[in-house]
This record gives sequence, C-alpha cells and structure tokens, in this order.
Amino acid sequence: MIKKTYIDTSHFSNIDVDIGLMHMAGDEELYFKILHNFYNHYKDFNLEHLNEEDIIREIHTINSLSANIGAKSLYTITTALDKTHNEMLLPQFYIRLNLVIEELKTLQDIQNTKMTTQILKETTQEHRDELFHKLKIALENELPKNCYDAIKTLQESKLSPIEENKLTEIQECLNLFEFEKATLII
Repeated sequence: MIKKTYIDTSHFSNIDVDIGLMHMAGDEELYFKILHNFYNHYKDFNLEHLNEEDIIREIHTINSLSANIGAKSLYTITTALDKTHNEMLLPQFYIRLNLVIEELKTLQDIQNTKMTTQILKETTQEHRDELFHKLKIALENELPKNCYDAIKTLQESKLSPIEENKLTEIQECLNLFEFEKATLII
C-alpha cells in the first residue's frame, strides 16, 4: 500500500491554492516546496537596505512569484509597483506580503501540518499505458486542462519509478508550456 500526502491549506485566505496548483500542473509537492522557499526568502524581507535597481528586481520577482503561488492581492499591488515605482504603494505592499507570510508560516513545520492521505490505486500496465496515451494526445493537441486531468489521474495511480520520473519530467515541461518536448518524453 502506497500513501501520498496532500497539504491542508483550507485555512488560506490570501493564497488561492487552485491557481498555484494550476501553475504547478497539480504537483502539490512542488507547490509546497515553492511556498516553503517563498516563506524562507521573504519572511524578513525589507526593501530599505536595497539600491533602486535591486528594489525594481525584487518587486518584479515577487510579482512573478505571487502570481505563481496564487497570492492574488500581493500580485495586484506588486504589479502596480512594478509598473509605476510609486513609493506610496509600499505600505500596502508590506501589508499584503505579511498576510501571505503569516499564512505560509503555518506550513513550515511539515510534521505538524495537517495532512490527508490517499491510497494510490493499483492499476495494470495496460491501464497505465492507456492513461499515458491520453496524456500524449492532450499534449499533442496542446490542451492544458486535459493534460492536468490526465496527470492527476496518473498521480492517483501506483506508478513504477520509471513512470514517476517520466511524469515528473512531463510536468516540468508542461509548467513551461513545452508541449512538444513533453510529448517526446512519453
């Protein structure tokens, strides 16, 4: 029996997990790592010690990251800051960044994080081949939603280590919208 854990983020109100997971092709482990890294990098963040060029770069980086993790409110303010460089927006930026950081703080101790467990389905090789074929068709037609659905179904199945590696590589390509490259992996 193989178990897969999923992080409970039901208490989040400043991060839209569905958006974040969409950007990660449904890969919760990758999403958790990115949230963890975001927290560690920005928990004590302060722009005051940076020069103007570094401030612009950091705001732009936070803007991209906030979009990817689903922090919509933070994304909105960093988009405005990125475009206008208006220092009057900084107090609002810090407020929104701190709200995201406070939510992420609850995820830092993996041992204490509430997790739900799902038993992976035993499947035949023929069925797994069929699932990978469906994924290949979705990739060839460049249909992200169908790709994510196929990946989710495969993630719920007991895969061989080779199949797991293949699926991981495909997800990485899909995150970059490299459909053709992902198709070649299958």
